[in-house]
Amino acid sequence: MLPIVMWAIVAATIGMVIRAIHDRIGFVGKILSSVIGAAWSLATFFVVPVLVLEDRSIPDSFTRSLGVFRQMWGETVVGGTTMGAAAVCAWVTLVAVTGLLSMVIGVAAVAVFALGAILMIFFSALQGVYVASLYRFAIDGAGGTGLDPALIRQAFVPKTR
Repeated sequence: MLPIVMWAIVAATIGMVIRAIHDRIGFVGKILSSVIGAAWSLATFFVVPVLVLEDRSIPDSFTRSLGVFRQMWGETVVGGTTMGAAAVCAWVTLVAVTGLLSMVIGVAAVAVFALGAILMIFFSALQGVYVASLYRFAIDGAGGTGLDPALIRQAFVPKTR
């Protein structure tokens, strides 16, 4: 548990630095912070599975995450983008429905918003399962318990060099 808390502190600190660049350097800072933020997100995609499954230090976990990402880059970006797009679509729909309901029936809007909180938890858990499965596939060729290895092989094809 402690390594994950320490990682959260490191990630939050880096996020604050990126945000400071975004806010204080004007137009160039916005572009620079976007590029740095995207690179940081991709490089750290597998840090939590490495911390948990390989029991490494934070610097070693970062290095390992970057190596695994380089090995599986296409699947990481495509899978993460697909789930992110699905989550955004769900949230946009939820906000629209909540807005409409709040104009008509305030209590129903609260119920729909509560459903949104459940939706957020669901997509967060789904992202965690996806990252852990992709990590396991990248490391040992198996996506994890309960997943058909043949299907996961079809879904995740390592990039060729």
